[in-house]
Parts: sequence; C-alpha cells; structure tokens
Amino acid sequence: MASNETEIPCENPIGLPDAPANLQADHYLAKLPMIQQFQEIYQDSPCYSDDPRHFRVFGSYHQAALCVLGPDAIDTMTQDMDIFRAVLDSTRQLAEFFTSGRHPSTQIGASQQQFLERNDTRITAEPVNETAGPSTIKRVLGSLRNTIKQMPKGIRSSQSSPPGQAASSTAHSINFSTAGSRKRLRGELSESSRSSVKKLKSKELDPQPPALRQPTGRTLPRNRLQAVMARNRDGSACIVSKSMGAIEAAHIIPHAVNHSEQSVSFFKAILPTLATMFGDQFATRINDIAGAARASDQLWNLLTLSVYVHRLYDLGLIGFRPDKIAHRDNDGYYVYFSIHWLMPTKICHRKFPYEEAEGEPFQASEESLRRMLELQDRARANREAYDLFHMRKREIVTDGTKISVRHEKLDEAQKMYDCLALSWAMRMMLFLAGGAGHPDGDYDQEPFSRRENEIYLVEERECMDEVFLYYFWPKSTLGVMDPDF
Repeated sequence: MASNETEIPCENPIGLPDAPANLQADHYLAKLPMIQQFQEIYQDSPCYSDDPRHFRVFGSYHQAALCVLGPDAIDTMTQDMDIFRAVLDSTRQLAEFFTSGRHPSTQIGASQQQFLERNDTRITAEPVNETAGPSTIKRVLGSLRNTIKQMPKGIRSSQSSPPGQAASSTAHSINFSTAGSRKRLRGELSESSRSSVKKLKSKELDPQPPALRQPTGRTLPRNRLQAVMARNRDGSACIVSKSMGAIEAAHIIPHAVNHSEQSVSFFKAILPTLATMFGDQFATRINDIAGAARASDQLWNLLTLSVYVHRLYDLGLIGFRPDKIAHRDNDGYYVYFSIHWLMPTKICHRKFPYEEAEGEPFQASEESLRRMLELQDRARANREAYDLFHMRKREIVTDGTKISVRHEKLDEAQKMYDCLALSWAMRMMLFLAGGAGHPDGDYDQEPFSRRENEIYLVEERECMDEVFLYYFWPKSTLGVMDPDF
C-alpha cells in the first residue's frame, strides 16, 4: 500500500474462497463428514416426478457449493429443508449464470412441453414426513448437526477472513437451537424475489397458471459510451498485460445477466438462493447492481482486457479475487484485486441413473475432494501455454499478481468490489466442480474436451433446465418485470 493510501473497510463483505494456488490437496478433507451426510439427505429427498431422470442426484457441483459456503449458509440449510433443496437444486445454474450468463430459456420447447404435460397436476413422489416419527432424513440431519459442532473452528468455513475482520469470526460456532427457519430478505427485496424459493409439496399444482406474457429473449445492446470510458480510465491498455493493441471492455458480471427480459426474470428467481449463500445484505446490493435491464452495464462493472485475456476470462480459466478498497489523498478510490488461474480439474459429476453403465455414480470421498483440486494431466502439461506477459515489465504475469483500478467515488469502488466478489465465488464453484474452461456447459469444445468423462450429459442438462424452469422459476416472474423495459 502506498504511503498516502488509507484502506476503506468494505460494507458487509462476504468471505471469499482462497485461490487454488494457495490450497493444499487436503484443504477440504475436514468437511467430508458434513458433505457425505448432506449427500445422503439430498438423495433421500422427495423426487420431482416418477420420471427416473428427475431423481435428485448429488454431484460435483453440490460438493463444490458446500466447500464454498460459509457457516451461516450451512446453518440456514440445516434448519430449513426447503431452502436446503433449493440451494443444491440450483448450484449449477447459479455458477454458469454469473460466469457465462447462461440460463434456462422460458420459451417452452417440445421436450419441455411434454414434461409439463406429464407433471402439470401433481408431484407423484411421496413427500418425506420430516416431523412425524423417525425418518432417514431426520436421523441424518441430527447427525449432521453433531458433526458440524465437532469440526475444528478453523475449518468450518473454507473462506478467508474479509479485510478488517478477525479470522475467528468466519469460523464461529453455529447455533442450531434457533427456532424455525431464517426468513429471507426481510422485505429488502421485491415480492417476486421473495417468492422464488418454492416449497416442494405433494399438493396439486395449478393446472392453469395465470396467463402472463412470457419475457422475451430479445437482447439489449451494450452501452458503448461506458466501454469508451473504461478504456480511458485504464489508460487504453489491458489492466493485466498492459498491451495496447486489440483491447476491449469486459464485463465482470456478464452482460447476459440482465440484457433481456428472460435474464432479468431468471436473476429474480435465483436471488433468494443467492441470499441464503452469501447473506441478505450482499444479495440486496447485488440486486441493486444487476436486478434491472442493463443495470450492470456501467463503468464499475467493466475492465479493459486484451482479446486473449478476455477470452480466458470468458472461459472461466482466470478469475479476479478482490482484496481491498483504498483511498489515495486527492486521487480517488482504488479497488485492489489479484489474478489467478483456474484450470480444469479431474473431478467429474455423476451421470443419470439410466446411464450408470457408462459411468460410476458420484460419491463424496477423500478422493473426490482431492481430485477437485488436482489439475487434469493435459491442463498441467500445457499450463505454461496459457501464461500472460507484462509488456512494460517484460516478465511473466504470475498467479496472484495484484492489480488496481481507480474510481472517483467510493460507491463506485464498492460496486466493483461486490461484482468481483460475486464473480470470484461463482468461478471458484465452477473450478471446484471441474467446469473451468466450460462455463456454458459445452464440454466438447476445445481446448479441454471431456467426451470420455463428461461432467453433465446433454440430456441431463436439458432435463435439469426443465425441472428448474417449472418448479423454481415462479409463474409471477414470467410476466414483464418492468413496463418500461
């Protein structure tokens, strides 16, 4: 820090996962008992329908999410089974949405229509009675709470302490005696957001939902003026390599997050899950940042990158971990962050039950937690081919290199910090799930084709999108979010 800099405490910062280069192979092993019991609870939960493809299956994305989440989120999930299911049911969509902007389409296709026709009146699976008599879920849930209580304080959370906060504060003891479930958002978010976490019960679903115009997929263009302003702010050079040729403005949170009615509608649907994972106050700030059409297409969500660096960022092969905000005398506010490589790992998601002949079911284990951090052989062998070169220092940009971006106002600096924090958390979830290099889920694309051990089959992804669309995307959000959109 420069002698004339003063560090500014971030407003309600979230704990951030450490960079892969700073993690040992056994970093998450202490969480294994908790993850295994969560897996048992999740797979014993009520199914969506009698279709064997719609059974709940635990996989690499669920394991990654439980490693990234802090103790408050784990506490909330253990006390409310509906929130527990909602978080794990949407982990893949959440990671892909805030990394690449991909989300299920609300335009009903032929396969989706058949799915809705089969399941438009009831959920055929019997619900698990969680209150009357001993049950597997109730037994395992109690065991899970005891397991978490016995975990050493230092490893209950995989996240490092935010600036200005003692390390012990992120590893505080979880209180399981709180009566009832934690109420989400407490009126801070819109009604459509609060209604998104829908409870899965066996009661009849309305076969004729309210007739609302579905949000269109028409996309809105980027704000070119903001891109020019970002280039001027960054000295018309890539902030990483300092190259001045072939540069462009890159969105920290993808432009696709709110560039259409569909994307805004999806954002509102997953906001309560985001609040469970990272807290109500952080979710409220993200809602202010990106919860309206083109709301995040602003200077504080833009970084000037070379075309090559931008491509690596879009693929999820690099990420920017925010560090701090500092004020310089008579020179504005600076957001400091570091660059890290997130290469593909050996972990892979389990396949569908009817595909078990082609692949083993996923099982959380010491091996799965180690493979979550172990690079693929091809990625390790070619790691140097993805290096970046600093044009002015004439040296390789190393993992952990610090970068800073200047802002005139503290509010703008805080918004960039929040964008970086959300992006980093989602990219780390993608990395730990084995999806780095494939943020849009297309695992046949180079440079890291995964035909031999796909994380998700195409059929599975389509089915998961159908389920998410029907059960978790509330009908009220399928209308126009803003009449002036």
